[in-house]
Amino acid sequence: MPVDLFTVGAGCLTWIPVAIMAVSLIQWMIAGDIDLPSGFLGLLVSIGLGTVAMRPPAPIHAPIALFVAIATVVVYPFLRGTMQKRELKNFEVDELERAYDLLGQQPMNPLPKFRVAKQLYVLGLHGHAIRIAEAVLPQLPKDLFTDEHRIWRQWQYTPQTPSMFAPISCSECGHRNDPGRTHCFQCGAPHLLNRFRGKIVPKTQGRKILAAWIALVIMLVGLPFAGNLPIGGAVAVVVACLLGAALVLFLAFRPSNEGATA
Repeated sequence: MPVDLFTVGAGCLTWIPVAIMAVSLIQWMIAGDIDLPSGFLGLLVSIGLGTVAMRPPAPIHAPIALFVAIATVVVYPFLRGTMQKRELKNFEVDELERAYDLLGQQPMNPLPKFRVAKQLYVLGLHGHAIRIAEAVLPQLPKDLFTDEHRIWRQWQYTPQTPSMFAPISCSECGHRNDPGRTHCFQCGAPHLLNRFRGKIVPKTQGRKILAAWIALVIMLVGLPFAGNLPIGGAVAVVVACLLGAALVLFLAFRPSNEGATA
């Protein structure tokens, strides 16, 4: 019975990546990358995938479940890397916003301006960061602000190109501001902060990735099952799979307040 042995073996092996998937989902929920309902749904689908592999409706389901489980575990590090980049980017934009808040409270203080410049540099806006910093650095004595002058010396090694110092249009009024300004010359808006506010990746990203995976599992597991049924049952299963996958994707990708503001 080579087919049965293969099916049993595939079913047993599937539980290894399923366990890894379950632990990863729990970590995502604890870290807040996905909401609890989505995480629990993912756990149910993971357990269901292992169950299908152990008790397949048809022999073909065991290798399919094993393939899906292994592929998920292989892809997971790349997804986690994307999530970590999102977290880091959001943190840096939050720091920029705090620097702007401090600058608003102390507009004549050169230190908040340098802090704004430092965050802009971290976010990749090197030319504008350099121009802002070089304008305020003479107001920061070297013996008192050694870190700021050390950072400035490091920036001097940055290869400079004309594109780094290109003007940036204000999202509020459209005025093109030259490097060195923290606020729009025409309307006073924090145009550099607004530039990055729209690039924050929403926390719903994890939920969307999970929803796409659940929809894929529904299709890969459900559609082969339909091939073993009479025409009426097959059509019903196909329609149910399509509706189920569409519903999961709709709930995950529906507009939300968080996604609208991010």
